[in-house]
Amino acid sequence: MSAITKGFFDRMNGDSALTALLGTYKTAPSIFTKRPLPPGFDIESNGPYVLTTGEAVQDPGPADVKNSKGREIVRDILCFSKLKDSATVVEGVAEQVRSLFQRQVFSITGFSIIVAEASGPIEADEDDALGRMVSVRLVLQES
Repeated sequence: MSAITKGFFDRMNGDSALTALLGTYKTAPSIFTKRPLPPGFDIESNGPYVLTTGEAVQDPGPADVKNSKGREIVRDILCFSKLKDSATVVEGVAEQVRSLFQRQVFSITGFSIIVAEASGPIEADEDDALGRMVSVRLVLQES
């Protein structure tokens, strides 16, 4: 897991308000950082989950100048709940995810966060789940 992915995972996993809204998989909150989802995971039995797999956009960014290295990233965080759930379930998860990243500084090993912005949630339904997507934009400076 990259330092950036670990920073996102740790931020979500460390938030008791978010983990209370999620299902569990093997006794841990249902927060995943890669596809496919683990064998045996089923939204019907394991409940709502969050998935973030990598950057949608990664550029040098404004912190990448002559005397420092930086990057600007956009990462999508997908939130899902059962089709039979009310949309308020997945919307609650997505709003909590948004609050964790909008103008918030969190720890990413090897980087300082200069700007943190979250947009959404927007609808991202799938055939077997209700979905919402939160996009997080970070401007990072390498430490």
